Amino acid sequence: MPMRYAHEPDVLHDLQIEPDDTDTIDRVVRLENALADAFDAKVGRTFVGGPVTEMRVLVGRQSDLLILHSGVYSVSAITQGTQPVDAEDWQYAFTTVEGISYGVQRTTGEWVGAVEVTAQWADGPAASVPEDVRHAITLLTVKEYRRLTSSADDMVGQAALPTPSGWNDPTVKAAIEAHTLTRILV
Repeated sequence: MPMRYAHEPDVLHDLQIEPDDTDTIDRVVRLENALADAFDAKVGRTFVGGPVTEMRVLVGRQSDLLILHSGVYSVSAITQGTQPVDAEDWQYAFTTVEGISYGVQRTTGEWVGAVEVTAQWADGPAASVPEDVRHAITLLTVKEYRRLTSSADDMVGQAALPTPSGWNDPTVKAAIEAHTLTRILV
């Protein structure tokens, strides 16, 4: 099982783990995978697998605006009830500078009842791991491994290096802030 977000050679180099120490490497990889899961939970999205088109059912509230709570990069189809809605009968609304739209505005009529939206959702996988996320998770993995393997007085080895949590590192905090999705609550 490979590391999902961290740059594995940097992690192993920083932790001074030899390539033939497979038990330790396995432990670090499992830690990195857990940290990647926690990072995904904090930001509300994932960074592996590439964009996926998925159909989700939303509820129209007799309004010309349908709120897309998770946001979308692109919509490929909308069906209201059993009727497909033509692309010229709606437009994106509440679009961010990152290109994520949080609503679709009906140009003819209203959204009523069950509305099926087939789209690339912003909370789905990204095309690739952004470099700042890769760097943050690499740093986080090294710090958390050191913290978990430190002595009872929270020091590493004989050099008396403090082992604070990597989640408090400014690089990790900046990556979380930069990639956290906004969720619209109505």
